[in-house]
Amino acid sequence: NPKIIIPSNAEMRKDIPLFITETYKRFYLRYPSEAEKVYFTNYIKNNPEVTVELIYTSFSTSDEYSFY
Repeated sequence: NPKIIIPSNAEMRKDIPLFITETYKRFYLRYPSEAEKVYFTNYIKNNPEVTVELIYTSFSTSDEYSFY
């Protein structure tokens, strides 16, 4: 769908905490906990092959997203 706006991988890595917060708000309609922010920040920093699409896929297929 061309109307869906997905940040680039460079944008994600430029400000990982902002990306994480915006992703949680987008998919879960809430802010991430401090533990969730630390986990995803470390995960993205330590795995250079991770893309925005992979993160979005993991959020969109999660049980929490299915609940909403």
